[in-house]
Amino acid sequence: MTLDRDRPSSGRIWTPIDRADKVQLWSDFNKRYKFQPGLEPEDFPGIAEPVPSITFKLAKNPTKSAYRDNFNRINMEALQSFQSIVPAGREMIALDWQHPCFRFMPSAVESSNEIDWKIPVYPNGDYYIFVTESLNEGTFGHPWEHSICVFGSQLVDELGSRLGKWLTPIRIDGKST
Repeated sequence: MTLDRDRPSSGRIWTPIDRADKVQLWSDFNKRYKFQPGLEPEDFPGIAEPVPSITFKLAKNPTKSAYRDNFNRINMEALQSFQSIVPAGREMIALDWQHPCFRFMPSAVESSNEIDWKIPVYPNGDYYIFVTESLNEGTFGHPWEHSICVFGSQLVDELGSRLGKWLTPIRIDGKST
């Protein structure tokens, strides 16, 4: 289900999602991707990874410098990919498990220096999910597996190609590589 699809854009990068919409969006995401949080390897990957998808391994205990570099690079590569696939003025849904969620407008970001990642793409302690309004394209960041799943044909082509140049895939279409 898509909420507020025809709502005029505010031109803002981040728009808070109210409680009722948050509950509905999580319900829709859970129904489609069967989200199951868990800390142990037997609980991974946390969602039913769709076809097409590609899941990349992230460093488990990077140095502060490497963490900062990876955090910034993944978020910027994702932003560029989001801007490529999401029409100007349209929003994505940014879900943060157990925390406030937002609508995110990639086209409102003119410079990578201006963005304050209220919810980052890089999972740094919680499950972070970015999805298009249709829920067909997105990312799923898993903080305990130290991974990021990119799904949907456009985003796999865009972001999957970008990340694949420097990160190791651990699953493709939900199957171990």
